Amino acid sequence: LIKRFYPIPAELVNWGGENLLEIRLYGEHATGISEPVFIRRASTEAEQRAIVAFDDEGAYLADLRNLPEADLEVEVFHDELRLEPGGQGLLHLRLRNIGSGLAFFIGLSLRGLDDAASLFFSDNYFALFPGQEKTVLVKVVNDRRRPGARRVWFEVHGWNVPKRKVEPVLELILN
Repeated sequence: LIKRFYPIPAELVNWGGENLLEIRLYGEHATGISEPVFIRRASTEAEQRAIVAFDDEGAYLADLRNLPEADLEVEVFHDELRLEPGGQGLLHLRLRNIGSGLAFFIGLSLRGLDDAASLFFSDNYFALFPGQEKTVLVKVVNDRRRPGARRVWFEVHGWNVPKRKVEPVLELILN
C-alpha cells in the first residue's frame, strides 16, 4: 500500500498516445501491483511526501483491522512443468472463500524457485466475498539460464488470511 514514484524521461513518453510500461518486481513481497499505474507529469516532492505520510498513518484502513480470519480453499493445476530455455509454462490456482466473511488483500507467492525463472501473475492482492472464487494464472518463463529441477509450492496469505503452504509441491524442471 505504499505509493511509489518512478521517474520516466519525458522524451520516452508518447503523450496523448499509447505507452507500454513493463514493471518487474523482485523480492519476497514483490508479487504484484494492487493499484492502477498512472503516467503523469512529475509530482512535486511535497505532493509525494503528503501521499506517503497519508499511507503511513494508516487510519483509512482502521476498520479492516477487525476483520475475522478468513478460510480459503486453494487448488493448483498446471500445464507442462519441463521448460526449455526461453520456454514458458502456466500454473493455475483456483481460490474459493469457504468462510463466512470477506477475505481481504489475498496474496500469492511461489516458493522454491529462488529467482531461477521469471514469474508473471494474472492477478495478486485481491479480495473474495464468501462463496466467491477466482482463478489466477502464473506464467513461469525459463529466461534466467539456471537449469535444474526445483521443488516449488505456493503460499497464500492476506490481511485476514493466515499464511500457509498450498499443496501439492511441484517438480519444475528448467532445461
